[in-house]
Amino acid sequence: MIGPDVRVAHVGIAVADLHEALGFYQDILGVEPAPETTADGAAIVSVRVGDVEIEFMRPTAHDGPVAKFLENRGPGIHHISLEVPDLEHALSECQRFGYRLI
Repeated sequence: MIGPDVRVAHVGIAVADLHEALGFYQDILGVEPAPETTADGAAIVSVRVGDVEIEFMRPTAHDGPVAKFLENRGPGIHHISLEVPDLEHALSECQRFGYRLI
């Protein structure tokens, strides 16, 4: 067991259009997005809502993981990133219980 010190680090959401995805957060909630970054064939813009960061990911490479996700599943939650006090222990527990690590 990992314990109670686990927290949500961020939620990754695959989108086709960053501007459209950010509209609600900027226009309604008044949250300012962080500067755009890139990773793994995606442009990423994040907003912080309370203690959770939401990352909006738009593919920049047609064969990247976000592009494949959008093609197969459409826009939506791509991943939830959890912060744990001991990553090696958490990964070994995942393997012990049969979870597929990617």
